[in-house]
Amino acid sequence: MRNLRTAIVSAAVLAGVTVAAPAALGFVQITSPSRNIDCIVDATSGGSASCLVERTTWKHYPARPKSCDLDWVRSQVTLWKRNVTLGGCRGDIGPQCIAGQATPCRVLAYGKSVVVGGIRCTSTTSGMVCRRTTGKKRQGFKVSKQGYTLYR
Repeated sequence: MRNLRTAIVSAAVLAGVTVAAPAALGFVQITSPSRNIDCIVDATSGGSASCLVERTTWKHYPARPKSCDLDWVRSQVTLWKRNVTLGGCRGDIGPQCIAGQATPCRVLAYGKSVVVGGIRCTSTTSGMVCRRTTGKKRQGFKVSKQGYTLYR
């Protein structure tokens, strides 16, 4: 049954439609058409979205925290619960799309969205925007090769 749900969500994402992921699925891994921005959108623990920009021209990067004794990913932005953070201390590959993954990344066409766990991520020609679908502040972020905007 999970494979059928994954196939349905994957087909919808590939077709470029807004899709609400089934609760049992729990997450979707997407990439921008340029393949420069990779994201995981997860329904567990109140929903989260994490995007990694592979190649950037950002003017400012977050400093590595002293508490991070793992790999520091300075071009990652994460929305978890109602918090938005810049940079990621990782012991795994995170939202990075690589060949041969158990859950492959799906290209999210420009102008299309995916909704998972109360978070909508939309692919635009100027970057990837991920925001909460509820609440007054609608926390989230926009990331692109050129920079980032945090909505706190």
